[in-house]
Amino acid sequence: MTGAERIFDAITQVRDDYVDAAGDYRLITISTPIAQAGDEMPITPLEPLPELYAALRRMNGDKDLMVPCRMHYGLSYAEEAELCWKLDQAKSRLTLAQSITALKEAGTDEEISAILRLMEVNGFKWTLDKDIPGEYEIRAARAVLSAYRLLGQDAFDRMLRLLAGAWQGAPSSLKGGFLSGMALFVKTYETELVDRTAIKRLSAIDPEEVIRRGKTDFSTNRAALRYARVLWKKYNCQRGGRKLAYRFKE
Repeated sequence: MTGAERIFDAITQVRDDYVDAAGDYRLITISTPIAQAGDEMPITPLEPLPELYAALRRMNGDKDLMVPCRMHYGLSYAEEAELCWKLDQAKSRLTLAQSITALKEAGTDEEISAILRLMEVNGFKWTLDKDIPGEYEIRAARAVLSAYRLLGQDAFDRMLRLLAGAWQGAPSSLKGGFLSGMALFVKTYETELVDRTAIKRLSAIDPEEVIRRGKTDFSTNRAALRYARVLWKKYNCQRGGRKLAYRFKE
């Protein structure tokens, strides 16, 4: 059964006694909750608007109509966000940033909650919906998730400390490509880096130059490796501390 057919069957009452001054619409009362496959709870129809309108239009003799809607309250803000994420899994897909935003607000996903906590501790904000992020604001979605999964909590926390210490939240140091390279750099050399020395040497590196050079490296299809290589080269060019041997896996 299609979504429109489910809505059509759920319309249990059409009252002709509610007509506006122009006399061109009827009140449609939808009283039967519609359970979506895979949902843990029945929901009263959250269907794509074109399908909903098509079903209601058929009930109105294929004529345009206006439908007063009764608003239902009771879900908390977090429950609404979680429901948004659940609908994403069963219906048309949200973007990754939209999906993460829903999970952020719901507060029910352990991984997302851990990332947010570590960002907050280190002075960062995960501003996925901001077109032009400011200082200490991270807009990247996939790069952050990949970094966390590659590093784990402790090393991800360390990467954020290095980013904050070296570049003081500069937006150029928080772009997706740079973050992916930084995550691989930290993962590869985590036992060889001394934070105080690393911050001093990293701070002399221009993130924009790393991004620019990484984009022009066509020797590998791995974006993270392209940026990590540039970081490694620039790191070894700085004074203080020993040079790092090349240890990236191709």
